[in-house]
Amino acid sequence: MNDHQDRGGAAGRPAGRKVLPCFHWGLVFCVLAMLTAAAPVTGEQTAAPVDAVQAQAGFDHVVEKGDTLWDLSRRYAGSAADWPRIWKHNNQIPNPHRIFPGDRIRLWSRPALAPAVPPRARASSRPPETPADADPSVYRYPGIEAVGFIRPQPVAPAATITRLPEDKTIAGQWESVRVRPSEGTILFPGQQLVVFRVLEGVMDKADKEFIGYPHYLLGIVEIAAVSGEWAEAEVLHSFREMRLGDKLMPRLKLAAATDIVLADAPPGIAGKILRAEEDRVIFGDQAVVFINRGRSDGVGVGQRYAIFDPSSPVEDPGALPAAIGSLLVLRVENETATALVTRSSREISPGAPIISAASKR
Repeated sequence: MNDHQDRGGAAGRPAGRKVLPCFHWGLVFCVLAMLTAAAPVTGEQTAAPVDAVQAQAGFDHVVEKGDTLWDLSRRYAGSAADWPRIWKHNNQIPNPHRIFPGDRIRLWSRPALAPAVPPRARASSRPPETPADADPSVYRYPGIEAVGFIRPQPVAPAATITRLPEDKTIAGQWESVRVRPSEGTILFPGQQLVVFRVLEGVMDKADKEFIGYPHYLLGIVEIAAVSGEWAEAEVLHSFREMRLGDKLMPRLKLAAATDIVLADAPPGIAGKILRAEEDRVIFGDQAVVFINRGRSDGVGVGQRYAIFDPSSPVEDPGALPAAIGSLLVLRVENETATALVTRSSREISPGAPIISAASKR
């Protein structure tokens, strides 16, 4: 046996030296094949994963006075019309048209939101805050459907929210709510309704006159299914938080126009700001407000009004004080209107007088 082992060992060693190199070369070949398969073919493919990681990481933008999602989208995404995508990825914003200084908004690099702006557009001498296709005769306001109104009597609801998503006290976009139709109302799948909340009535403190009830618009829902005395509705758009007991009314316009045609108000129309829609003590640029003049006074959508400070001294008794801001009418009721503060040079408070822009020329 020992002789056999010696011969086998002697014969086996040279054979082993020939086999081991083949084994190593096969292993090296497999490793190289794996690395070749994993490696990108071009330099562009190498950069793509890095860009994707950067896009996912993003950065926070702290909102400053005058910021809007429209402007931020134009600045960072290359297109103002891409603002819904920024809103979609910032669930902490209940209303895309109401962002305030100090809010943090998550943004991503341009590839994550929209195609890069063409070189010619970047080299344009046009100021960055002015869209290339801007029409001076219109004012674009994407939040027009979220604008509330004041009426002497509350709107009769078509339905009421009776149940929210499980374990939640509020409902938001893409969630479902259960609603109960009002007596005499028939709901049907595909029907779209506006969710609203009636707020405490507004009094004109100076004249001690009752003005009406603010209607606070919360979002838009679509009926998904109807079963007996209730219906399931999906939240298509969420302007603000929705709660139990909030009301629904039919959505009259399925696609409201965001372009408001500017018009001159007749000279001599004067009134005052009743309150801000969000009921703030002071407000400024981009605040939505209610005024005490409406359709019966000659007020129309698109008209512009100057805002004044009643406490400002006036040297000439027949002259107007210096304007501290301007309004654009967004929605008109018979006795009141809803307007947007498009410019303010200082803080504005309820009761500030307004007058048609044509009156001060």
